[in-house]
Amino acid sequence: MPKQKHPFPEFLLFCCLFMVCSFFFFFFKNQTTFKYWNDLCSVVTFLSVISVILLIICLNFSEEDFFLFHTVKYCVQTLLCLYVLTPIFFFTTQGPLPNTCCHFWLMVWQQQTKAVVMLNRTVEKESVKCAQYWPTKEEEVMTFSETGFRVRLVSEDIKSYYTVHLLQLENINSGESRMIFHFHYTTWPDFGVPESPASFLNFLFKVRESGSLSPEHGPAVIHCSAGIGRSGTFSLVDTCLVLMEKKDPFSVDIKKVLLDMRKYRMGLIQTPDQLRFSYMAVIEGAKFIMGDSTIQKRWKELSKEDQAPSSEQSPPHPNKITTEKYNGNSIGLENKDQMEKINTDLSNKVQDITDGNIESTVRKRLREDRKANTAQKLQQMKQKLNETERKRKRPRLTDT
Repeated sequence: MPKQKHPFPEFLLFCCLFMVCSFFFFFFKNQTTFKYWNDLCSVVTFLSVISVILLIICLNFSEEDFFLFHTVKYCVQTLLCLYVLTPIFFFTTQGPLPNTCCHFWLMVWQQQTKAVVMLNRTVEKESVKCAQYWPTKEEEVMTFSETGFRVRLVSEDIKSYYTVHLLQLENINSGESRMIFHFHYTTWPDFGVPESPASFLNFLFKVRESGSLSPEHGPAVIHCSAGIGRSGTFSLVDTCLVLMEKKDPFSVDIKKVLLDMRKYRMGLIQTPDQLRFSYMAVIEGAKFIMGDSTIQKRWKELSKEDQAPSSEQSPPHPNKITTEKYNGNSIGLENKDQMEKINTDLSNKVQDITDGNIESTVRKRLREDRKANTAQKLQQMKQKLNETERKRKRPRLTDT
């Protein structure tokens, strides 16, 4: 006689009720056990082992029943994940380089990312921080042949301290395309902090309002130059605010959250000022979570985002005509005017270098003169000491 199969609805109900009841039993007994998702996973895994032992003894499961049980177990874990803690996922990375732009967009496509958050400028303090990996109004389409992607600029919304680009990412091989948000914070200095928590939170909530950080989409890609300082500040503040929304706001330990995040990416938050600013931003953001519905309007007013950006904050992109990019490098011919501009820039750079060499030579001579004067003074002091020593050792004449 074939073995009687357990009805799926009853089996599903049994497993779900057992695990959910166990979860809430431990939750109300010790809420600190479930501060973070890793702790919850370890507890659920322990409960799963106990469930397997009980089901083996009581119901004499077959291999098919075990497969069904594990399916239910993962369903319960997923429900707990979505409705209890909602883990937050980010890709924090360094700024794309000229030879990694194509693979950067490949990662965005593979991970089904909806938003790219850029917290640096391409050039800061005369130093290149990352490549120009997205199209501009002068160059509305960029093609990356190596990985087979084409990026097109759909719209651009320029504010006083940030810019929102709407990009179309197209897979050339399949013809499929997706819309990607590109949020660019243009006034955040390297190793520094934003102008105020209000301006930062106004930017953060703009990213949230786009729906790019919702679980329906893939992880958002957040980058600055190194991918740990400014990116770490953004990730820490948003993570703490999400945890406050899901549980008691006063139970969130910002320091512990940061230490847990550093297990996955070392060096997050580079300076004391960035850590201090993170605390200030979390405290300010908690006002909105606690029910202050007017705080967002005040953030927008304080940030002055509707003012025209200054020339220092938003430098113009270099004029160029590029028809295609292979592995992030331009292939194409520039016109005569562009070549003349390049030659002029090179001449200016050579002149700057020459002036710098002259200034360096003058400084070197001054240092040498100071060393020579110091050596001369030391020699004079030694001579005086020697004369004093000789006078002291000279025998005295006595009367006979």
